[in-house]
Order: sequence, then C-alpha cells, then structure tokens
Amino acid sequence: MKRNLVVIILTSVVLLLISSLALHLHQQSKKEVLSQFNEHQLDLARQVAREIESHFRAYSVCIHFLSSLTSLQYHDSKQIPTDIQRNLEHAREIHAQSISVYDEKGTIVFSTLPRAVGLNDERSNFLEGVKKKENKGKILVSSLVRTDAGGEDERDPSAKPETPALPHSQLILAIALYQEMVDARYPKPNQKFAGSLSLTIDLEELLAEHLPFVDPMMQLHQVWIMDREGTLLFQSKHPEMGLRNIHQREESCHQCHVSFDYAKRMLNEKQGTADYQLKGLPKNLAAFASMKFENASWIVVVSAPYKKVVSFATKSLRDTAWLLGVVILAMMGGITLVCRDYRLKVRAEEETKQWREKRALEDRIRESEARYRQLVELSPDTVAVHCDGLMVFINNAGAKLLGTTNPAELIGRKIIEFIHPDYRGIVKWRIREMKEGKEVSMIEEKLLRLDGTAIDVEAAASPFIYQGKPGVQVVARDITERKRAQREIKKLNEDLVQRAIELEETNKELEAFSYTVSHDLRNPLTVIGGFSQLLLEKYSSNLGPDEQHCLNIIRKNVRHMEQLIDDLLAFSRFGRQGMNPSPIDMGKLAKAVFGEIKTLAQGRTLELKIESSPFAYGDPSMIRQVLVNLLSNAIKYTKARDAAKIEMGGRVENGETVYYVKDNGAGFDMTHYDKLFVAFQRLHSSAEFEGTGVGLATVERIIERHGGKVWAEGKVDGGATFYFSLPRKVG
Repeated sequence: MKRNLVVIILTSVVLLLISSLALHLHQQSKKEVLSQFNEHQLDLARQVAREIESHFRAYSVCIHFLSSLTSLQYHDSKQIPTDIQRNLEHAREIHAQSISVYDEKGTIVFSTLPRAVGLNDERSNFLEGVKKKENKGKILVSSLVRTDAGGEDERDPSAKPETPALPHSQLILAIALYQEMVDARYPKPNQKFAGSLSLTIDLEELLAEHLPFVDPMMQLHQVWIMDREGTLLFQSKHPEMGLRNIHQREESCHQCHVSFDYAKRMLNEKQGTADYQLKGLPKNLAAFASMKFENASWIVVVSAPYKKVVSFATKSLRDTAWLLGVVILAMMGGITLVCRDYRLKVRAEEETKQWREKRALEDRIRESEARYRQLVELSPDTVAVHCDGLMVFINNAGAKLLGTTNPAELIGRKIIEFIHPDYRGIVKWRIREMKEGKEVSMIEEKLLRLDGTAIDVEAAASPFIYQGKPGVQVVARDITERKRAQREIKKLNEDLVQRAIELEETNKELEAFSYTVSHDLRNPLTVIGGFSQLLLEKYSSNLGPDEQHCLNIIRKNVRHMEQLIDDLLAFSRFGRQGMNPSPIDMGKLAKAVFGEIKTLAQGRTLELKIESSPFAYGDPSMIRQVLVNLLSNAIKYTKARDAAKIEMGGRVENGETVYYVKDNGAGFDMTHYDKLFVAFQRLHSSAEFEGTGVGLATVERIIERHGGKVWAEGKVDGGATFYFSLPRKVG
C-alpha cells in the first residue's frame, strides 16, 4: 500500500512540475512576443507620425505657392478661378478637399465649394490668429472639424452611397495674404493685408491611403490622434469621441474608462508604449509618437488588441494543455486501478475496525449500566421509575423512605398511592406535561409512607425509557427535618421581630423619660443656683469662710448638674433628630471648632496640626458635635502639659474614610477600654478632670447613626488617639 501511495505522490509531483514548466515557458514566450511587438508598434507610430509630417510639408509647399499668386493677393475675381483650377488637381492628389480665399473681413470671395462663397468667418479665432503680423508667412493648422462625408466636397450630389457615410475628420491649413508680389498689372505692392488662403484636408482619407504603405496589415481603426492639450482629434472606431478632452471628462466617460492614466502618460512623454482597457472590452496595447508642424503638436497612437498579439503564445499553451490532458488521463487510469485496490483494502480494514469499536462500545455500555445501577443503589436519595402509573423500580433508599426494607414490596403498586392527597392533582399534571415533551421543575411535595404518615420531600422528575417502555424517573430527597427547622427559624424570627419592636418602644420611652427628667431637673437647679449666687453677692460679708465655701460647692455642683443635663439632652437629641447629609470639609470644620473652644482655655499654649483630611459625607451639625467633643477632650486631658499638641487627619481605606484626633495628654489604661464609650463611665476622677461621662457616648451614637464606628488607642501618660470612620458617598 505504501508503494502505491508513493507512486501516486511521485506522479502528481511530476505532473505538477511539467505543468509549472509549461506555464513558465508560456509566460516567457508571451513576454518576448510583447517586447518585440511593442518595439514594432513604436516603429509604426513613428512612421505614421513621419507620414503625416511629410504630407503637412507638401501642403505647406502647395499653400505657399498659391499665396504667392498676385490674383489671390489682389482678389482678381477673374483670374482667381483660373489659377486655382490649374492647381486644384495637384491639391486633390494630396487629399485637399477644398481651397478658399477670404478677404480682409473674413468673407469667402472664392471657394472650390460654390455654396461657401459669401460666408463670413470673421469671428473665427483661427482666422483672427492668421491676421496677426507675427504669423505673416506662417501656415496655421486649425482644430479638428467634423463633417458628414461629401458635405463639403464636389462629389456628385445625385450619387447614392451603398451604405450611410460616416462623419469625416477635416483640418484647415491657412496663411495670410499680403499685397507684396509685383507684375505688370500690379507694379507697386503696398504690403497691405489682403485676407487669407485656406486648404481643407480630409485626415481620414489621408491615413486610409497611406497606412498600407506603413504596414500592409494595419487598419484605420488602429490609429488615433490627440493634441498636446488632451483633445482627441481622430478616432475612426469611435467618431463620437472626437473633440473631447480628457481634462474635461463627462460622466459618460467613466462608464467606459477605468482610468485615464495611460492618456496622461502619452501627454507627458514624446514616445513610448502603454496598455489600456475599457470596461467590458478586451485589453489593448498601444505605442505613441509625437508629430510637430508649425502650431500643431500631435500625438499619434497605434493600438492593437492584446489577445491578437499573444494569440500565438496562447495557442501554444492550449496545445501544451491538450498534451498534458492526454498524459493526465492516461496516468489517472493507472492511478484509478491502484486506488481501487487501495479502497478495497481500506474497506476491509474499516469493517474490522468498526466491528472492534462496536464490541468496545457494547462493553462500555454494560460498564456504564453497571455503574449507573451501583450509583442508584448506593444513592442516599430516592430514585424510582414508574410506567403507566405503576412503580417498576425503586432503590433501597426509596424503599426505606416509604417505610420498608424490601423494594420488591413496592413494585407493581400504583404510584398515586404514595402521593399525599393535597399533591395528587399537581403530580398528575406534571406527568401529562412530560408526556407532551415539556420540562417540569423541581417541587416540594408530601409523600405517604406505608404506615400512613406524611413526609416532606423535594422531587425532580424527567421522562425515562425503562426496558423499552416510556416512563418517568423520579429523584426525591427527604426534607422533613429541613422543613421543621425552617418552621422553627420562622418562629424565632417572628419572636425576634417582636422583641425588636418592644426594645424600640422601650428605647423611645427611655429617651422620652431622659428628656423629661432633664427638663424637670433644670428648673430646681436654676433656683438653687440663683439663690446661692444671690446669697454670695448680698450676704458674703455676713458669711464666714466655711459658709462661703459651702455655697461655692453648691454652685459648682449646680453647674456640673446643668452640664450633665445638657449632655443628656444632646445625647437624647442626637438619637432622635433627622439627618440631612451633605459634603463636609473636615479640615475647615476642625479649624472653626478649635478656634471656638480654645478661648475657654485662656493662658494655655495650644497647637492644632491638621494633616490631609478628605471630605466627609454626613449631617454637618452632628459631625460638628463629634469634633467639639473630641477636641474638647484633647484640650481638657492635656492641661498638665506646658504645650498641648493636638493633631487631626484622615485617610481613605477599604471603601470608607477614617479620621483621627490625637493628643499628648494623660492618655488612658487600655485594660478599661470597654468602659470608654459607655455613658456615665469615666476612666479619670472628677477631681483630676471635670466632665460628665456622656461626651464619648454621644460621639459613638452619632457615628453609628452614620453607619461608621469609633475606636481608640491610648497609654497612661502617653497621650490618646481617637478614630472614627464614615462611609464614602457613592458617586
């Protein structure tokens, strides 16, 4: 088999090499043909240009001779016809269609076309150029003129051509006439401008007659001419394109031409070769050469179809392709015989392989069935199958769930017997849905055990083929304990909600009680404070030192009690009042608060250092109270320092903003940290530092209402740092 494969591969490689070589030789041959043709085509273009130039020189001799006749210079109407007729035959030989004489005003006074006599071309730009003095003695060539064949010649008007005549391309050669010749009739020339002489040339007849002399195989439609401004002067194959300019293209031009680059190249170079292609037409090869005569500067283009040029090479390629085809057919016959033997062998090998795979698949199926049965039997969940409403299979876990240790007791019984009456309707509906090919979701339902007790299960069902019969496979899990736990959790949640409501009502009552007590205590304290102050002011001279000391103690405790009441009121108020959060400049707020409270510590050296403090988002009045309490504590607990150094700053971390207030004061013992934020719990005596023990509790309440938290770090006689965090506002 390997040998046959090697033969096929080698044969294919040889054929590929031969094909590649033939294609390469074809390409080289085509390049050589194109190169030689381009050189030949360029020689033809040069020859056509030289032929046109030689005829223009012949026209020049003819027109110079006629312009030297005195009859034309002096408009001798009697002599002009004789002189013109004498030279007309020679002019016709060189393809002159007509000869016309103009007076100084541009009116035709004589013409070999009688109907042209009397016409006036004074407005012609061409004749205006002839009149110019600098053009005296020069022959000017006009632009192309398109006329119907026979329209301006002297052919027999009664002659009827066999086919309709095509438009002809005509040119006019003209020279100015001056009265400068001398003869017996005109002895004294005055050098006066006397008009002009024109010669009309049929360009198509000229080319048609002389192209065979250039190349016998050359046709008129192979030549086209344009001037250096890009105007097409001659194109016999497409006469409608005459006088169109490539620089002033119409929309219709783009319907035929893919590009005008080849024409632009011809205008920019004196001679060369180019190729071009019109839309929907074969490619053409062209050679071009320049022609110059007086004011006429033309480009002569000779073109030929690309297919015609390379037809020899193409024919050679076709012959080679036929030969290769015969070789390939012969080799394909041999390869077919080899492949047939190979297919027979492969088919035998494939059948053997399929038989082995079938055996292996059957073994895997048996193993899979054994694994599935083992998984079902060992599964802690119930797995059962019922067909036509009868139980046909149930595993040990299912038998145990339904109250027996022997699954055989359940086989053949109606499945509906094990469904709680409340769920039999939905089970029947689910069975109908599955028979229709629809999926059913997992549900919770109740089953009946053999002893009649109900159990909660979570069941999933799907269509199943059991021993070739359609049925339903059910997987159920006992959730009786879970349902009982859910009921207990629900009851606990209800109890918890009730306790929360009761606690909230208790807190409201406590706050109301605190608020009422605080207000009720303020009036007696005001009376006590007022009378003790009155006694000191009016009767201090009658009171001894002990009595005055007692009154001062009363007044001091009254002030302490008033401060405690104010703190209680604030503590109660901040737990109840609504919040109006907005952005807060914490650095600016800290400076303002510090400026207000430092006036209460006259005579002390206080320094507040504010580090980077990000903007906060919260209730401005509540956050202000937090800073008042923390900065007041910092000032209070640094009174033993010569210079109190207080620092405030903040940072963003873990999606929230953390602020701190740090001092170099008395600090505190961390072992008593749990009392720090509890109302009325103080870590220092009133003798050391005055206070009510409500300030930090108020701070904690405000921060917790904002969704943040408060904590502190301290060291006895080593200062303290209080932290609080505020959530960042999203967006």
